[in-house]
Amino acid sequence: MYDLIFVAGNGKTSRANVEALVDDYIQANPKVQFSLCSSSGMSEGQVWLKQYLEDKEITFTVDKEIKEISSVDLDKQAIFILWNDEDTESLNALAIAKSLNICAFDLVHGLFEIQGKEGISGVVAPEIPIQEQINEYEVEPELEDDEEDEYEDPLYQAINLVASIFAEAIAKELKKVLKRND
Repeated sequence: MYDLIFVAGNGKTSRANVEALVDDYIQANPKVQFSLCSSSGMSEGQVWLKQYLEDKEITFTVDKEIKEISSVDLDKQAIFILWNDEDTESLNALAIAKSLNICAFDLVHGLFEIQGKEGISGVVAPEIPIQEQINEYEVEPELEDDEEDEYEDPLYQAINLVASIFAEAIAKELKKVLKRND
């Protein structure tokens, strides 16, 4: 059993799956602690796990990176990965696990051990050139159309004129009918 579990990755799964797998693990090892790790913000599965751990009053931390893994007691540490083979965080977590020779388990598919190739390395996100970066203050917000602009459109004015003529004619006819019925 592992005493410290790091949870990373952005793989899709159900809340029930996350809770059931973690609950089974906690039943077998009540003194386990969790560290939810994500450099880009917690994934949906991590949020569910966080809520579950809070409800069960189980110790956990939230970190930007898997940084607490130390060479001391590596045999008591493991990584649960919300696995998606196209996810940078999943691949990086697996690379860390393999480099430290600790176990990585797939939290999406029943806590099966993930076997990565030896020498797997993390994925480095590409750097966006400064020229292509968008400064949020440089982007002008879209202005909503003013109602005055709508009236300037000749087609709109024509439709509005025809509609008002029909409305007046219908109103006159209704008044005539109502006078006859009185």
